Amino acid sequence: RYHLAKPLLEKYSETNPVLLNPMFANHCHDIWIQLLKLLAKAKGREFNRKPMSGFFAAMMAIQVCEHVDLYGFDSYTSTTESNRYHYFDNVKGFTGRHSFDLAITIFKLIAKKGILTIRS
Repeated sequence: RYHLAKPLLEKYSETNPVLLNPMFANHCHDIWIQLLKLLAKAKGREFNRKPMSGFFAAMMAIQVCEHVDLYGFDSYTSTTESNRYHYFDNVKGFTGRHSFDLAITIFKLIAKKGILTIRS
């Protein structure tokens, strides 16, 4: 996979980029799928299968920090006018792929352990 990362590292060398190890990303995705199945069964509902990039970022932060504060994470739905898809732009969001409601449920479970705090 280095052949995919090398051009990015070269292109953005001035910004000192950090890339996730593909094994870590795969592990996070495996955790996501396991939790998706467990929570779907427990809550009696379906979730979209694909995690958003913020899930991977939060999981990485949990690995390297003693405590993580999450800002701008919410269970976005396109019918909620008060919530923006991104905090940094006005792009009209869509919910057909990512499961924002599952992500916030997982973050709340992690928060109960005292590892992270969800800030609004």
